[in-house]
Amino acid sequence: MTLNLITLFANSSQPDPVMESRLDVLIRQTNLSGVVSIGAAVILAILVHTRFDMAGLLLWVSTFVAITLFRFLFVYGPIQKRRAEGEKRYQLYHLMIVLFLLLSGTNWGAGVYAFLPAPDATELFVTFFIFIFGITTGLLVALVYSFWGYMVFLLPMMGATALRVLEFEQPLLLTGLGLYSAYLTVTAMRLSKVVTNAISIDAANASLLQQVTEEKIKAEQANAEKSRFLAAASHDLRQPLNAIGLFIQALTQRLSTTQHQDILSPLGQSFSSLKRLLDTLLDLSRLDSGDLELDWRQVTLDSVMLPLLDEFRVKATNKGLSIDYASCDVVVQTDPMVLARILRNLLDNAVKYTQQGGIRILVSRHNDQLRLSVQDTGIGIPCQELDRIFNEYHQIANKRRDAREGVGLGLSIVQKLAHLLGSEVDVESEPGKGSVFSLTLPVVESIIATPEAPRIQGSRLFGVRVLLIDDDPNSLTALSLALEGQQCHVVCAQNDEQALNTLEQQRPDIILCDYRLMDDKTGVELIAQLRQALGEPVKAIILTGDTDPMLLERIKAQHLPLLNKPVDLDALEQLIFDLLSE
Repeated sequence: MTLNLITLFANSSQPDPVMESRLDVLIRQTNLSGVVSIGAAVILAILVHTRFDMAGLLLWVSTFVAITLFRFLFVYGPIQKRRAEGEKRYQLYHLMIVLFLLLSGTNWGAGVYAFLPAPDATELFVTFFIFIFGITTGLLVALVYSFWGYMVFLLPMMGATALRVLEFEQPLLLTGLGLYSAYLTVTAMRLSKVVTNAISIDAANASLLQQVTEEKIKAEQANAEKSRFLAAASHDLRQPLNAIGLFIQALTQRLSTTQHQDILSPLGQSFSSLKRLLDTLLDLSRLDSGDLELDWRQVTLDSVMLPLLDEFRVKATNKGLSIDYASCDVVVQTDPMVLARILRNLLDNAVKYTQQGGIRILVSRHNDQLRLSVQDTGIGIPCQELDRIFNEYHQIANKRRDAREGVGLGLSIVQKLAHLLGSEVDVESEPGKGSVFSLTLPVVESIIATPEAPRIQGSRLFGVRVLLIDDDPNSLTALSLALEGQQCHVVCAQNDEQALNTLEQQRPDIILCDYRLMDDKTGVELIAQLRQALGEPVKAIILTGDTDPMLLERIKAQHLPLLNKPVDLDALEQLIFDLLSE
């Protein structure tokens, strides 16, 4: 037995690219998940502190802090040092990661068992379960490189949850927990196998290469494959996330008292943070794999800047900041959506890190080039950090890794988007005085005018008859509740047969249909079938959690409007109104 352990944990004579990649990702993701666990535990402790012993809550939160700090300082630090020195005890390093995931999962289980409120405290009971589902679903991707790491976290957490629910005598909920746990287990196993096989294949191919240039090309291809896989896997993640978001919006519409809003407001903020994180990671994977295609247009700078100023002026005003921009009707050649994404990130950072003074958008023209700058009077950036601020996961003013401040991907994405536009974002900064981020755009002399859709505020969907089709029951129920909150008449269906039968009850004004349905049927096919049955081209919208660019292009080629999950209710309301106003 001793000999077997020595052999298992022995220093490998040859580097293993597959294990190196898995360890890099697992260390990074478990550090991030530790911070997320602390934040989630703090929020839950605040919400239930009047119902449970404060000492017990503090002990629970402190245990998360202790696990995260001890792992970072006394486990991952020495592991990274030994790896840098050439030690390759891959199995030992992986075992240490798994052991700390077991501790974290056990602490979650202990907290849920000790502090899950009784079902009669409906809001707190639902909030606890939303956090449970959010944590377990989020870690499905974070721990995709270690199936057993995910399982030792999942089992004690869900087991303790099941025991607590059993005490409440809730057999239906207990059954749901069992099915949900089984789904997570099967999905984790499938994702882990796919990722491990993909990395193994890439590593085997790389070992056959003889020259450094060929090895570099293979490594880039392997990275692109992983990014494309994450983009494809996002469909499975967006389904439960979409349902959670819509349920939160439905609850917000129905529970309007201050007591309810005090719970729903931080819950909505936590969901928004989770959604932004997923969107950011998927955007990054699309950029890395080269799947983002540009839509080049001739547009005025005002057409991009003015909507952004409307968006950020309220945030700035609430902080006592000014935003100055001199209207500019110069025409530039760009992708307006990509340019808006760049400027939105820069403005968001400017407002976030400026406490007094203001933000100025400066425009200057040099021959056929337009230089666009975002200047703030914020905290500034030390000169030694200027070369690193565009690196992934690098943050200066968030040393505590506060998840509400992001994860350090914003400027990395900004620079990559600028490169797609043929530009470069440069920065000038002085600590205590502020920063200036700039990029250049090509100026053109003519413009082909494109009419803009009317912009409205608030809901105008009173009495609109909606046929809603989705094979996921949770998403169907959540979106139905949200639309009914907008005073729509909603009829639901899970497949083509049900959808056709509903036409006898109500002729819809608009059809909302998920892209992937049962029996390999697509939403595009079903919409065509429904239009034929109705004898008219009724308005329709496709909803999807897929992010594969080729698939999205095929949907757009059918001239069907498209919204990505998780669905933003305001964006959906606006799109429905625009379509019915045509």
